[in-house]
Amino acid sequence: MECFIACKEHIYIDGQLTEGFNVNVEGFDTLRITGHGKPENFHKILQKVTYRNKCLIPTPGQRTIGVVSKSGYWPLPTFAVNIYVKPVVFPKITIRGCTDLMPSSNHLKRFGVSLCRKFKIGKQGCGNKFYIDSVEVSVKPAMKKGEFLMFPKSEGHGTALDDYEMKIYNSSSGFVIRGVADAQAYEQVLQNLVYVNLLPNSKLRREFKVSVNRILLPIF
Repeated sequence: MECFIACKEHIYIDGQLTEGFNVNVEGFDTLRITGHGKPENFHKILQKVTYRNKCLIPTPGQRTIGVVSKSGYWPLPTFAVNIYVKPVVFPKITIRGCTDLMPSSNHLKRFGVSLCRKFKIGKQGCGNKFYIDSVEVSVKPAMKKGEFLMFPKSEGHGTALDDYEMKIYNSSSGFVIRGVADAQAYEQVLQNLVYVNLLPNSKLRREFKVSVNRILLPIF
């Protein structure tokens, strides 16, 4: 975990060191600069000290960069710089395109019914492109024998899941689709979702709920 954090959030020297100076990295939060030279040489090096945070979702709050200097064994004045990391503002996700359906029993048995043929994922409050890492489809009440959800295979190809290298996992209330992809990819996958019932009856009623579990902002 420490290595993971160090790769994402760290301080470093942005540029070349002045001749006669060395820098050693101690952990992921300390740089030790040593060498002999004029104060101006140290000033130039300190001006190149850079804080970088490449975390996908940075922890908001204050970061304090302290500078402790010595001349030989004699301590010199210290100072600190505060950096404030703002919280990530996620876009508001909207889902539309799923409506109530009343298919015939024969149609449910022979062909099944597309649950979200016009499924669309929208966003509000953020102009940047975003990615989704999972979507959950839950069913109430739970499906019984002869009922199942499927993604049809196209001729000569796999399913829509295969096209975007997504995986499906069963959950207590339905299943979860996992795989980092943009909204358009998840739209195409869910538009292919089909419900089939081989043993339908007139009292059949199922409620399907689609939830976007988490979104990811671009890292550049």
